[in-house]
Amino acid sequence: MGLFRQSNEQLEEICLQWLKLFHIEKAAHQLFSNVAPDVQRLCLLARALVKNPTLLVLDEPTQGLTESQQQFFKQIMEEIAKLKSSTIIYVSHYREHIPLNINREMMLQA
Repeated sequence: MGLFRQSNEQLEEICLQWLKLFHIEKAAHQLFSNVAPDVQRLCLLARALVKNPTLLVLDEPTQGLTESQQQFFKQIMEEIAKLKSSTIIYVSHYREHIPLNINREMMLQA
């Protein structure tokens, strides 16, 4: 927040709400490089969601996460897809990582 443009209280409150939803609010005042990879992924997702995008592109968002972290991320994405009217493009090499409510699929073959 506020890296390239001045932040405001409303955006800060929205950010904090997303961080609380993801159970990572303790990371709010830490350097990005000092938090665990799973927290970094959730921080990036929160950053993307702050501005309520109409298109959300996630490229291998669970790469490098443990199985339980992958499941948590998938559950979060399923809830977001239910609540928001955003279009989500979710790229993954593994079908089991894709949220259940992604309703169209394109498979690339070599």
